[in-house]
Amino acid sequence: MKAVKDMLMITGDEFDAAIMPIMLGVKGYMTGAGVSESLMYSNAGIVAITLGTNDLWNLTAGEAKFSGCFLGIVNQLRFKSDEAKAEDTLNIPGH
Repeated sequence: MKAVKDMLMITGDEFDAAIMPIMLGVKGYMTGAGVSESLMYSNAGIVAITLGTNDLWNLTAGEAKFSGCFLGIVNQLRFKSDEAKAEDTLNIPGH
């Protein structure tokens, strides 16, 4: 949470109760998209969480959508996650 708040230039803890559920929702979206846990906490993953949190934090009434930048980074992370899974499958001893 600290890294996201730092990137959004939010100081103090007065917005923590509002930001935390948004961050959890963004992370849930990323997990559902196929981003691995390890990539979720990489530099690119933290940037994606920050972008997604910012997207949802700055909603227009009646509109909830992620930016193209967030979706692009999530797609890249998902692709890397898929590659890592394929490598793990190919490198199983005894197969």
